[in-house]
Amino acid sequence: AFRRFMINPMDEKRLEAVKFTEDELKDYYESHKSDFLGQKKYNVSHIFLSPTDEKLISSIKISDDDIKKRYEENKNDYIEEEEVKTACILFKIEDEKDETAVKAAQEKADKAFQRIVKGEDFAKVAKELSEDKLSKDRGGEGEFWPRGMKDQKTEDAVFTLDKGALTKPVRTARGIEIFKVLDRKKAVTKKVEEVREEIVEQLKSEKAEDACKDQLKKLKEKLLDKELSFEEAAKRHSQAKSAQKELPGMLSPLVLGENKGNPDIDEVGEDGFVDYSLQNVLKEGNTGLFGPIQSAKGFHLLKLHAVIQPEVLPLDVCREDVTKQYRSYLADQVAHQLVVALREEALSKKKSFEDIV
Repeated sequence: AFRRFMINPMDEKRLEAVKFTEDELKDYYESHKSDFLGQKKYNVSHIFLSPTDEKLISSIKISDDDIKKRYEENKNDYIEEEEVKTACILFKIEDEKDETAVKAAQEKADKAFQRIVKGEDFAKVAKELSEDKLSKDRGGEGEFWPRGMKDQKTEDAVFTLDKGALTKPVRTARGIEIFKVLDRKKAVTKKVEEVREEIVEQLKSEKAEDACKDQLKKLKEKLLDKELSFEEAAKRHSQAKSAQKELPGMLSPLVLGENKGNPDIDEVGEDGFVDYSLQNVLKEGNTGLFGPIQSAKGFHLLKLHAVIQPEVLPLDVCREDVTKQYRSYLADQVAHQLVVALREEALSKKKSFEDIV
């Protein structure tokens, strides 16, 4: 029979037991520098236009015909869904696999249902028995809700009933419930006057985006025709802070990972990371002029000047990673030596396999 003995070098106690000097750590770092590279950096300039700029938005005019056309083309977007207002009495089931608990909840629900059917007030029974803490004190009364908010069994039971009607006990995602329909709202299509402001806002937003794209396209043509320099175009037209730099539009070098401490990252991303749409351009690594590109911020013309290849990180910067890797390396060596020694003992029959284990 085959038997195996294994030592895990990554065991926390073994790792903690590994000791080494500062000089040994430095020697390991020097001989493994290629393991501790930084990230590629991208030298980038950009021209930025915001479709939410107040001056731009206020300059856009929307006609009544524009509003009516949008309304007629998208009437389904302005439908208020059918809604019901219900009261409920809930009997919770903590563990659905517990048949005894399920049976007990069902019996309580059946008794409550019979009391209501025989004439007792629903709200009175709900206040007495319901295990729904949010609605119990209100006699089970809830708010209006549309389809899609609750589980299918609840919706199937409730939406087929008229106002004032009562469901039999229903097994739902929460337990067993009895519902009473307190009120109903039919599905209705809002009138154009009711959604006028919403449509105006949509159309202005769309026209603002189109205006930004059109302006950047025209600028790009002038830049490609060398009618003006990128710096000049950025200074005149970009709405980003970088437009005021000595080299207008120029950003501090970007990386595709987290841009810690980069003062310009908020112009092209959020939370330290470059916007995904801009990352896609940088990943290609091709220098040149790109755009218009839409990001979560707005629209950009992007100029990639150069890609700076990764450099070896100074030891002080990557000390934690070097220490972790070196400690793992030493622990692996120690474990290997121990296994070899134990194997020799087993082969020489100084110790049995059972003693080693």
